[in-house]
Amino acid sequence: MECEGIKRSLEKLKKLKIKVHVLVTDRHLMIAKYIRENWATIKHFFDVWHVAKGLKKKLTVLGNKKGNELVHVWIKSITNHLYWVADSSNGDDGDLALAKWESLAGHLQNRHARHPNKLYRKCTHPKVKRKWFKPGVHYVYSL
Repeated sequence: MECEGIKRSLEKLKKLKIKVHVLVTDRHLMIAKYIRENWATIKHFFDVWHVAKGLKKKLTVLGNKKGNELVHVWIKSITNHLYWVADSSNGDDGDLALAKWESLAGHLQNRHARHPNKLYRKCTHPKVKRKWFKPGVHYVYSL
């Protein structure tokens, strides 16, 4: 139903000669496929709230596994990091957004400089006191 609504809406806008440059939707896979295959000129983004909701569910499951309790303490910070990545990265620069997102693994281990990606080498936040993950802990990389 949602995909049909997008199809009709985009066709109506086309008939009215209104050009759509950017479209933000939930994470509906049929809509993503439809836009990709039929409206290649439209930049399609997922609403970060929907992405964060899915991420939070996965983190909760990961944190429920024995030995992963520290994940629960970090869920809010990790989802906030996702919002920050979306907000602070230029919508056209997916590489920068990815570099900022990938910095999370180091950040969780109290490493805030010399991130591996050249596009985002150092965290910009002030010093933070909290319980960090031990370097090399397996579940940090599954995040």
